[in-house]
Amino acid sequence: MRFTLGVILSLFFLSGSAYAVDLSASFWQIKKSTHFIVYYQEAPSDYINEVIERSEGYYNTITTKLGFTRYEEFWTWYKRAKIYLFRNKEEYTRITSQPEWSRAHSRVIDHEVYTYVRRDGFFEAVLPHELGHIIFREFIGYDKRLPLWIDEGVATFCERGGTQEGVRMTRVISRTVFFMEIPEMGEVNRANLMMPEIFYAEAESVMEFLINAYGSDKFAEFCLALKNLKEEQTWEDAIRSVYKFNNVQEMNEAWMKHLASYKPS
Repeated sequence: MRFTLGVILSLFFLSGSAYAVDLSASFWQIKKSTHFIVYYQEAPSDYINEVIERSEGYYNTITTKLGFTRYEEFWTWYKRAKIYLFRNKEEYTRITSQPEWSRAHSRVIDHEVYTYVRRDGFFEAVLPHELGHIIFREFIGYDKRLPLWIDEGVATFCERGGTQEGVRMTRVISRTVFFMEIPEMGEVNRANLMMPEIFYAEAESVMEFLINAYGSDKFAEFCLALKNLKEEQTWEDAIRSVYKFNNVQEMNEAWMKHLASYKPS
C-alpha cells in the first residue's frame, strides 16, 4: 500500500513533539506482548488482539529481512514499543496537538506510535513503516547522523514487505528529469523535500539493492558498522568497509546497473 502525501508528512514529525500522554489522568487499558505494550480505551478485544498479532508478526519479519535475528539481545522485554490507540480521530488530534491532516505519527527515540482505533491503512502501511524506523534505530543507535534516504529507505522497505514496488517505480522515474542519483538524494532533508513519493521510492530501491543483491547478513554487517562508527566517521565509511565500494559514486553506479537489470517477477 502506498503512502498518501498526508500520511508521509505526518510521519516526518517523529521525535519533536513536546507533549506526553498522561496515563495517570486517563482510563487506559493495557495489553502486553513480548515486544509491545498497547494502550487503549475503547476498542473491541479482537481488534487489540490483531494489533498485538500484527505487531509481533512485523517484528519477526523486519528483523529477519534486515538480518538482525542473530543479534537477539538488541531488543529485550524492557524496551517494548508502545502503541497508543485513541478512541477516534478527534481525540487523537486534540490530545496530541497534531495537524488536522495527521492520521498517525511516532516518536522513534521513545519507541512510541500514536494513532486511533480503526485508522485506515494502519496495519498495512503505518505500523510496518514505523516499526521499521524503531527497529533500525534501536539497532544502530539514535545518535548516528545519517542522510534521510537511509532512514526512510529502510522503513519503506519494511512497509512494503519486499514487494519491490520501489524498484518498479524507480525504473519509471529514472527515465524522467525527476530522477535523483544517490549523491543528490543525500542532499535531501525534511526541510527541502519536494517530491516525497519519488524520494521514498528511490530510497526504498537502494535498500532493496543492498539487501537483495548482497544478502541480509551483509546488510546486518553494514548496520553493525553504522552502530560502531567513531565520531569522526560517516555512513560512507561503513559502506566502504562492508560493501567494498571505493566511494558513493561507485555505489551509485552499481545501484543503477541493478535497476537496469531488474526483471519483474
